[in-house]
Amino acid sequence: MVLAISVIVVRTTRKTEIAVGKLVLPLRWFPSIMVAYTGAHAFLTFMYVEKVAAVEKFNVRREAWFRLTNSTAFIFSNMRKRVYSVGGGPFGLSTYLIDGWDRAAWVSISFSVLLIIAIVLSVPLPATGSHNLRFRQISVRLLLATALAFTNWWIGSQWAIATSRLAP
Repeated sequence: MVLAISVIVVRTTRKTEIAVGKLVLPLRWFPSIMVAYTGAHAFLTFMYVEKVAAVEKFNVRREAWFRLTNSTAFIFSNMRKRVYSVGGGPFGLSTYLIDGWDRAAWVSISFSVLLIIAIVLSVPLPATGSHNLRFRQISVRLLLATALAFTNWWIGSQWAIATSRLAP
């Protein structure tokens, strides 16, 4: 999320590079970096879900849930359990519901929005070309950015659902 915010801030100053420590990255690499991040996010979430499923003792699960949700870690602090609702989702679908006060949910939503904006802004539009060409380029970026944000949202949802299974 910090990188997405940085990309947005840097693009508003019309710069084309961002410095991360001593590493200087062209902003046009941001979409590729986020694809790599998404792959790592998926892999680590898969491992996490497997580890949570292996925890069998109730008292260990309860203690893990308590420690995570009462920790100072920003994403876990104040996390609420995802509750499965049969037929309670959009269009009558069964789904996991998010509590409106869940910090993890709001962080995920914020990250998704920031990711879309950052990807659209990360590659400057060509100075020349028709209005139609620019519109198509922005549309394609917006579509790809939305797909990447949705993919990360889904991956993060699997993580949150697994964490919720620790809750008493």
